[in-house]
Amino acid sequence: MPSVQPGGTRQPCDVATRRAVALDGPDPLTSAAYATDYNEVRRVGAVDSPLTERSAEQTAIAQFFAANPVLTYRVALCDLLDREPMGLLPTTRMFARIDAALASSFIQTWRLKFDVGFWRPFQAIALAETDGNTATTPQTGWVPLVANPAYSDYTSGHAAATSPFAEVVRRTLGDHTTLVLRAGGQERTYTTLTALEHDAFHARIWGGLHFRDAMEDGYFLGHVTAKRVMRAIH
Repeated sequence: MPSVQPGGTRQPCDVATRRAVALDGPDPLTSAAYATDYNEVRRVGAVDSPLTERSAEQTAIAQFFAANPVLTYRVALCDLLDREPMGLLPTTRMFARIDAALASSFIQTWRLKFDVGFWRPFQAIALAETDGNTATTPQTGWVPLVANPAYSDYTSGHAAATSPFAEVVRRTLGDHTTLVLRAGGQERTYTTLTALEHDAFHARIWGGLHFRDAMEDGYFLGHVTAKRVMRAIH
């Protein structure tokens, strides 16, 4: 239902999100692009992937980003603003934009998960003989490094948390914004939002949870949504 202010005026977040971001959906199972993504995650995303496929550092990154990203990013941003306050109005505006962009990205992402229902790597790898693609082969007993959430691959919910957050903060504070993330008793410092997005993106592949296409389209969705929200909420 549309969100309407007294007098019939649409609220900014409704103006920004009433039109879904156009995506092309998962790669066809018989395509070369799907086979490339399939073989990538099969090699690097298993709990027992060798160091020649996934380094110890990549394993640590995948496990670190398994924590709730919304909470992790928000705490890091609040810590930054405690050290470097920017005033009540710009702070309120930035968080309003972050929350509107995140909520809107999540709504479209979970609609896609319901409507598309694309299989996760663990399902695809076990049933590869059914996909009609000669460039994929099944692997019995394949288990992802990170435990599977109970919903489908496309598009990535983690991408829907990371990309709109990063885009709003980037457009507000600049890409060279230092955030100290803490999760599971560990700490990682990022001096640019681009570096944070890079690790969060690849963490879901190294963790065996997503095909690359789900991450790429999830980041596109989040970035476009954030830009729309930035234009709508002044």
